[in-house]
Amino acid sequence: MTDAHRTIARYLRERREAAGMTRAALAKAAALSPGLIQKIEQGSRTPTLDALAALFEALSVPPTLCDHIISLTLPTRLNASLSGESQTVLGSDLAVLKSIPHPACFQSQPTFDVLAANDAWAHWFPGCDPGTNILEWMMLHPAARALLPQWRRQTHLMVYAFRIMGPGLVPPERIAEIVRTCEQAPEWHELWATEVAPEDIPRPTVLVNDPDTGETREMYAGNLKFDFPRRHWWMYSLIPVT
Repeated sequence: MTDAHRTIARYLRERREAAGMTRAALAKAAALSPGLIQKIEQGSRTPTLDALAALFEALSVPPTLCDHIISLTLPTRLNASLSGESQTVLGSDLAVLKSIPHPACFQSQPTFDVLAANDAWAHWFPGCDPGTNILEWMMLHPAARALLPQWRRQTHLMVYAFRIMGPGLVPPERIAEIVRTCEQAPEWHELWATEVAPEDIPRPTVLVNDPDTGETREMYAGNLKFDFPRRHWWMYSLIPVT
């Protein structure tokens, strides 16, 4: 079984189990045969895009994870148009980022490395600078726990996303490096080994303590992907709920 097939198989199985569904129940909801679902979960059958779409809908898979799983099934097709320039943050990219008045950064997916950030991000998230891994920052930097009232839930969601999306897209040595660093936090092993309930993925808003007033602010969380020109990173932004 390839790493990509193993990632797809494990995720779909864990998602079904977290939803409390049997294979028979999922087969009925997705209009697929239980035998096919068993083969997909065992990694012996690569699902077609139609089968994936049916499974995604039946399991309420978040759009970000849908894109990731599809990228594992069609990596050549999806990545063929990415040029060498797509790996570099250009001045035009930074101009877009700097124009946003609220906290925003460019981050790689699914490693959560910060590639660039605007001034508001630097102010709201001290220490989470370009070159920093957000997972490592959330696990180890004291500012993370002070700024995020729902630190455990938000961190668990990111750890879960990294565990599910990393294999197949991230070199094993890079995954091991991030894990070794995060293991210094006492909560790491529990967060890494436990599932996130489907109803907790994803949430449209997050709570952040305003660094100027100390007031807890509800913020819309946006993860925006560049299509033209295509870039290998995403822009993560937080907009206050008015």
